[in-house]
Amino acid sequence: MIRYNEHIQLSSADLALFATLTGQDLPQPTSIAEYNRRLRVAANAWRQGHTQEESLLVEITEGLLVDEGDEPPVAMAGESLTECH
Repeated sequence: MIRYNEHIQLSSADLALFATLTGQDLPQPTSIAEYNRRLRVAANAWRQGHTQEESLLVEITEGLLVDEGDEPPVAMAGESLTECH
């Protein structure tokens, strides 16, 4: 996932996982709010199940939620994200 402020761009792998979990044939989300909203809807749907697999899918889906208050790390030119200030 690439993030700029509240905007996101999912990689093909992220999008495949997102579509599998949300089960929605919609355009990919372009904001953190939309991404989280659709994951929460999916988690609530999985929560209605009674199997161990469905419980695991709830955990996976909720684990992908992005904290909207977090500032994404920003690297200056020539820096890696692990060494940014």
